[in-house]
Amino acid sequence: MITVYRAGSFAEEPDPPWRIAARDYAQPSDLDWAEAVSAELDCEGNRIALHGGTIREASVVWWALPEGGHYAEFECLYQPVAAVLVPDQRDWLSFYIAFVLPFLQGHATVALAHRQQRVGDVLIARARHGEGDHVDPTTGTSEFDTHPRWSPALRDPHQTTGRGRPA
Repeated sequence: MITVYRAGSFAEEPDPPWRIAARDYAQPSDLDWAEAVSAELDCEGNRIALHGGTIREASVVWWALPEGGHYAEFECLYQPVAAVLVPDQRDWLSFYIAFVLPFLQGHATVALAHRQQRVGDVLIARARHGEGDHVDPTTGTSEFDTHPRWSPALRDPHQTTGRGRPA
């Protein structure tokens, strides 16, 4: 079954023959699914991807169908999330605006917030501990945060300060 978008609503329908053929083509040969769909439709897919460093965090791949319309797949961290068939060319723009762009925008917002958090962590670590080799520039963690001598949470309760008193 495949999700189909028509005139602003979704429905489940049986897989079209080209999708069944692509699945049969990809499984025994261990071919990448996107390559199998491209081979079956005889056209290359278009991909919009958001990258977080070396990892593709989210992407949308779509193919223009020979008989008109589009087929789109949504992915997060290389895992498929959804596949949608838009058989009528006139529905593609509304689908793209209503679903593709918000999917990518949502992931971009989360990635930006994560990056801002990392920058904030680095600034706080530098303010607390100064610059030097003990501060990890990518995460902002410091040896002071992970060393038992300076972190009470990591300290052994039986450890003493050297004067016989608990640390």
